[in-house]
Amino acid sequence: GDAPAYAGGTTASSGTNSEAVHTRDVDPDGRGKADLTRPVRLPARNWKCPWPEQAEPLGIDEQIVVLQAVVKANGDVASVQVLADPGYGFGEAARACALDARFQPAQDRTGAVFAATSPPIRVRFTR
Repeated sequence: GDAPAYAGGTTASSGTNSEAVHTRDVDPDGRGKADLTRPVRLPARNWKCPWPEQAEPLGIDEQIVVLQAVVKANGDVASVQVLADPGYGFGEAARACALDARFQPAQDRTGAVFAATSPPIRVRFTR
């Protein structure tokens, strides 16, 4: 084809499309609709979680916690699992932030929302 970009990322000589794809809206199964699949997402890139009291006396100014959230179809958080916790209250503070957050829920290929687990989320604490 002569498109400026190739939606889907791969072009093969065995392809069957007779026309160039000029959009990122790909129809992977030929049924005339774009695939709207997307994972759970955060609406904001940065959270401002409060610095844990237990960490006040430490001589550090930054810390990172990694967690995952199970997000309901309405965007509310059902549960949070801390995957990497440096201690001193950071894990629990990140968990509390996540429980208060509202997410964009996952979507299936038709755009219908459903409950799903987020990819790992890095929560960065700075003071």
